[in-house]
Amino acid sequence: MEILSCIINGNTQCIINGNTQCIINGNTQCIINGNTQCIINGNTQCIINGNTQCIINGNTQCIINGNTQCIINGNTQCIINGNTQCIINGNTQCIINGNTQCIINGNTQCIINGNTQCIINGNTQCIINGNTQCIINGNTQCIINGNTQCIINGNTQCIINGNTQCIINGNTQCIINGNTQCIINGNTQCIINGNTQCIINGNTQCIINGNTQCIINGNTQCIINGNTQCIIKGNTLCIINGNTQCIIKGNTLCIINGNTQCIIKGNTQCIIKGNTLCIIKGNTLTETCST
Repeated sequence: MEILSCIINGNTQCIINGNTQCIINGNTQCIINGNTQCIINGNTQCIINGNTQCIINGNTQCIINGNTQCIINGNTQCIINGNTQCIINGNTQCIINGNTQCIINGNTQCIINGNTQCIINGNTQCIINGNTQCIINGNTQCIINGNTQCIINGNTQCIINGNTQCIINGNTQCIINGNTQCIINGNTQCIINGNTQCIINGNTQCIINGNTQCIINGNTQCIINGNTQCIIKGNTLCIINGNTQCIIKGNTLCIINGNTQCIIKGNTQCIIKGNTLCIIKGNTLTETCST
């Protein structure tokens, strides 16, 4: 037996099929199919298919397919496909595909594809692809691709590609590519490429390329290239190139090139070139040291 209880008000063109409970108000064009519970208010164009529970308010254009639970509020243009649980609030343009659990708040433009769990808050422009778990807060522009677990907070512009686990906090501009595990905190501008494990804290400008394991703390400007293992602490300006293992501590200005193993401590200015094994301690001005 068909159970259909529906209130339709205004200049409405609407097709409703199945066991449906539905309230539609305003100038609405709507197709609803399946076992659906739905409240639609405002000037709305909407297609809803499948076992769907949905509340849509405001001037909304929306296509929802599959077993979907969704609340959409505000001036929203949204396409949702698959088994999706989603809350979208504000002036939002959003495409969500796949088995997705997602909360989007604020003036958001967002494309989410794949098996995704995602919370996005604030004025956010975001593209997320792949099997992604992601929390994004603040005024954020972000592209995330691949199997990614990522927390991004603050005014952040960020591109993350590959199998990445990443926590980014603060006013951060960051490009991360490859299989990367990375924690970035503070006002940071950072480019990280390759298979990289990296912790960056403080006001840091940093370019890291290659298979790199690196901890950078403090107000640091640093370029690291090649297969590098490096710990940099303090107010440091440092360029490291080649296969380098290096610990740098203190207020240090340092350029290191070549296959180098080096420990630098104290207020040091140092240029190291070639196949060098070097330990520098204290207030040292050195151009080359080797053993």
